[in-house]
Amino acid sequence: MHRLLKSSVILLNFLLNLVRCEIGGLSPAWQQYFPDTTWATYPEQLHYRPSRLRIGQGSYRMLPPTSAELNCDFPDSMLMLSNIVWERADMGMRDLNTLYRRHGIPHQYDVHVRPRGSTLHLFDVSPIDRGLYRCIATAMDPANNRVITLFQDTEFYPDLGLGGLVPEVKT
Repeated sequence: MHRLLKSSVILLNFLLNLVRCEIGGLSPAWQQYFPDTTWATYPEQLHYRPSRLRIGQGSYRMLPPTSAELNCDFPDSMLMLSNIVWERADMGMRDLNTLYRRHGIPHQYDVHVRPRGSTLHLFDVSPIDRGLYRCIATAMDPANNRVITLFQDTEFYPDLGLGGLVPEVKT
């Protein structure tokens, strides 16, 4: 596709120069309003989304009485460029606030960022919290100086039971 486009531009430049030579010094009346421009080709710029690379698996642990801690840690071999963010991967939610607002659930969580990882603290865990969480970071790969996106998935499916974690509904 790129070669075809480049060939078309070269052909167009050739034809424009040919027409200019045939016209000679004569300039059409419209040229006083639209001055002659010089065509130039520029190197193609590729804009692409950095590749994503799964690096390991996240983990979690339950904290008494009703909280949880989800962890992700990335290798020292990667040079981190950006903050680490968490998303809810199984529901297509990029923002945890959106998830809780959509379901009308008041919820609290904290994110703690470390130099090589992050911890997501979920308070008052409920069944809506169960799911696949993704920890994402943008990094520079020192081996080839490319920007890449690293991620770890944490499967958070604890056995919550119904004893005390979820309020009973009285009928």
